[in-house]
Amino acid sequence: MPAPGSSPVFRTSVILALLLAIPAVSAGEPDANTFLQPGTEVITPVGGCTLNFVFKDATNTYIGTAGHCADGPGGRVSTTGHGAWGTVVVDIDGATDFALIRVDAAKVSAVRSAVQHWGGPTGVVTASETATGDVLAIYGYGIGFSVNENTRPKQGVLISDSSTQYVADTWAVNGDSGGPVLHKATGKALGVISSYNLPVSTDVGPTIPAIQAALAARGYNVVLQTAAATGALV
Repeated sequence: MPAPGSSPVFRTSVILALLLAIPAVSAGEPDANTFLQPGTEVITPVGGCTLNFVFKDATNTYIGTAGHCADGPGGRVSTTGHGAWGTVVVDIDGATDFALIRVDAAKVSAVRSAVQHWGGPTGVVTASETATGDVLAIYGYGIGFSVNENTRPKQGVLISDSSTQYVADTWAVNGDSGGPVLHKATGKALGVISSYNLPVSTDVGPTIPAIQAALAARGYNVVLQTAAATGALV
């Protein structure tokens, strides 16, 4: 997760210190990599990141991550427990930081649309439905947080959003990149985790409408797949 104008070392040190007070994961807690779904860890040629939402067209099933997590179209991705399962077909850099991964036909049965822990997305939220201070829900395999199911789901506060970009204050760190961002009150998808800037823990990323428009311009007219909200989300 890139951090223009900020100090990843400082930020990570502070977060790891806070994690010392969190109990270790216990037996029987869910394995976040059981399914290929929003919040699952993804390993690419660039490194470890997090999957966001599931998309479909008439033929294929796709899952997204951040564009800076990919190394161009054609790259293969994997997840612990599943091995290699998909191919990057679109890699967008810049403000619309998004990579679209086509799921192998043999692995489609492992795909789930629901966001880890939270459930949803129940749809796509627009700027007309949001306000500064709205609570956001995220889930990711960020440094430190990734070792414990108690810390992978995190919340934050929306600072601003438009049709193309959101700005929020969350606990997202390196490794959460590509992860899902939900508008908690509606359960709808807002965007994906992309980058952070000063002040520390302020996140900037593309919205789902901006992502879908960028994909359509490249010939991928995909539909976001929805899921019911859980008690954790509502």
